[in-house]
Amino acid sequence: MLAILTAIGGPVFAKELVEMARRKRHFFSRVLCGGAILFILFLVYEANQFRLQRSRGAQYVNALVDLGEEMFVGVCTVQYMAVFLFAPLLLCGAIASEREERTLDLLLTTELRPRHIILGKLLSRTAVMVLLIATALPVVSLIMLFGGVDPRAIWRTAAATLLAILYAGSHAIYFSTVTGSTVGALVRTYWWLGFWLLGVPALVMIPVAASTPGPTAPVALLALSFLYLTNPVGPFFVALTPTAYKSLGAQWGSWIYAAGYIFPTLVSATLIWRSTRRLPLPPTVFALLWHRIRERQWVKRRRERRQQRRSKRAERRRLRAERFWFLPVTNPLWLRSRLVRVYDRERYIGRIQWAAWILVAVFLALVLVTERRTLKFDDASIGFLIPVWTGVVALTLIFAATSLIGDRRRGFLELVLATPLTAAEIVRGSFLAVYQHQRRLLWLPVVLSILFGFLGSSMWVGLLLSFTTAILFTALLAVYGLACSAAARTTASALVAAVTLPLVTLLGVALVGGLFNEAHGVVLWILTVPVFVVSAWWVRRRPALPAVASFLTSGHVLLALIFSAWVFALFPESPNYARALPGEVIHPLVMVTSVLAKHPGRWFYGGDLLWPWYYVSYLPTLIVSIAWFGWWLERNFDRLAGRALQGRQALRAAADNRVGSEVPRQASA
Repeated sequence: MLAILTAIGGPVFAKELVEMARRKRHFFSRVLCGGAILFILFLVYEANQFRLQRSRGAQYVNALVDLGEEMFVGVCTVQYMAVFLFAPLLLCGAIASEREERTLDLLLTTELRPRHIILGKLLSRTAVMVLLIATALPVVSLIMLFGGVDPRAIWRTAAATLLAILYAGSHAIYFSTVTGSTVGALVRTYWWLGFWLLGVPALVMIPVAASTPGPTAPVALLALSFLYLTNPVGPFFVALTPTAYKSLGAQWGSWIYAAGYIFPTLVSATLIWRSTRRLPLPPTVFALLWHRIRERQWVKRRRERRQQRRSKRAERRRLRAERFWFLPVTNPLWLRSRLVRVYDRERYIGRIQWAAWILVAVFLALVLVTERRTLKFDDASIGFLIPVWTGVVALTLIFAATSLIGDRRRGFLELVLATPLTAAEIVRGSFLAVYQHQRRLLWLPVVLSILFGFLGSSMWVGLLLSFTTAILFTALLAVYGLACSAAARTTASALVAAVTLPLVTLLGVALVGGLFNEAHGVVLWILTVPVFVVSAWWVRRRPALPAVASFLTSGHVLLALIFSAWVFALFPESPNYARALPGEVIHPLVMVTSVLAKHPGRWFYGGDLLWPWYYVSYLPTLIVSIAWFGWWLERNFDRLAGRALQGRQALRAAADNRVGSEVPRQASA
């Protein structure tokens, strides 16, 4: 099999496969995927534990069968979601990074054909994804011992997962080919995958559900069949649900399941073919067409007029960029990002932010036309604000994690380090540059919060607390991503390390809370303090990327534990207070989501008595964590970036002496 893949992918496949086998981030990805599977298995077991304890005889056997079926569904779902999470991370830098480092031209001058380059990089990274999915096969084999799992369903879900790898990988390699930067390719891939996999089904089913009496209506069946044949999620859902598989076969015939693989496979093959055609051309939107018509005379005249208009707009933009409201912009890195979108040179991410506004407006219009009353229901704002904040957080992590490492790979960071700029100026300028690139998207949750406040689906106080918590957590992730970007040496390692903090606070705390219940607070202290001490010693000795990520993550969790400790003694007579704290207080998703409801007390174990005090504890945690992260990054930036402290002090002293020598010269003149 390996010989066949080497013959198809050529020498690029063998080289990439050997290099990726030596990278540590792939081991981290396997550990992360295994931890997610363990977390899902634990949640399923906890949900069925009471039923297993109360069952006897045949009921116990049935409970085991249901447990095995739910575990199988959970493991397969985690695998399927991991494909769409890790495939863009592995593939979006395949061609875009070669363009950034200017090594793609060297590959094109060899005897390698474009298909060898594209297929070699695609097959090497998809092979890693297949091995990542194969790590769960022993778990699935053990789950079959409980019963309730059809052996044929295992092969069907495996085939659907391989289809997802091909589909996501083809999108990632295509956008990596037609985009000039890794971050642009990554954002475009996630955007289009989310649009085709989630946005299109929602746009189709919202009017269908409002106009038909049920899913058995002819129009609804036709819409579901269309989505099944065009969406790769359809075969996975049908393979995972035995009733859906049987009903689909009874409605259309047994051939319909195999037909669901045709269209996604054709789309993937088309994207791979387009990647081979677009590889030698510049990364523009319509490269082939523009390559043919760019020499026409009318195109040249329009180009000259456009260049004149652009020069006028650039002059107006320069004047506006020098002032932020009524304050002058003195940081050169921030001024650079205000003049030129340095992290979005091709304007793709800016267009995606405007597309997010349009998509939210379309969904609001559909809901207003079909189900207007649902916008006034309790928790209606959660369905809009949480996806928007998820996009804001993802975009913040991508921008922050690729900011400094992107400048390093382009050679700009070395030029900055040679200037008299201090570490504080570089860090603050980079932080403001991250804000500058996504300021359009940050206004979307503000507008939605005001809208749902006037509609009455959420309280104004709850909307304010939710927005404050989300924006502080986003700022924390931005500073954390900058630290990972400064310590990293590759873009992929910076992205993987930047995901550590949100995964620990979202999944890790929930896993510990579910495993140990009332004792989870003590367990968090026992786990966090040694990790913080060891990582602090590791960072002082050598500021490697794993050390920085573990040090800052454990430090934030430790601060959250310290700030939430006083709430234990506040209301000791409250029921289940020990079970809720500190897991709920340091969980950002719970703190952002709960206050969007009209009755936040039902989201917490302490009820209406305790939930206001949670925010008194969590908001100072975020503020102190942001200040501490920023202070630590400014203090250790020279070590992380590789700039000698003595050299920086000499540059600063030389600049001060030069300024001081110019003053008397001007006075004498």
